[in-house]
Amino acid sequence: MAARQLTLLLASALVATACSAAPAPSANAAADIDFVRGCWVAKDAPGGAIVSFLRLLPSSPRGDDLAGEVHPVASLYANQARRFTFKRDGSSATLTNLAADSSTQTFMRNTTIQAGARNATYSSGDTLMHIAGLNERLRIFTVKRDGSTEATQFAGERDGCD
Repeated sequence: MAARQLTLLLASALVATACSAAPAPSANAAADIDFVRGCWVAKDAPGGAIVSFLRLLPSSPRGDDLAGEVHPVASLYANQARRFTFKRDGSSATLTNLAADSSTQTFMRNTTIQAGARNATYSSGDTLMHIAGLNERLRIFTVKRDGSTEATQFAGERDGCD
């Protein structure tokens, strides 16, 4: 229910702004994207069995981005395999669906939507990617600008690897 309300809120904000190009990220964009850094686990239910792992860590010693892949623990969850990259300056992100055609979609930071602390919104064409962190939980989902289609790309809780 809360996810549907967030989707409707995002869609309403997009209609209100009617902006096709995202402005440059704010000066504090880097500070507010670092909440995704670390190790995450997705479970089949609260307190249930782990179905996949995601490690979002700097991909190089320079640390210009945070990158990681969702690794399903069983073939039953193979359709959840994804690769994410987030520029540390908050300017862009990529999403690759490893379970489908492995094409990569690049998203630019969308600052026309006020996402709030521990949240970020990126846009690519008619698709938004929203990243929400709350109480050691992470949810990454995509939604069409008109609110017609929503897809959870990853939802999980922090694990103790970092």
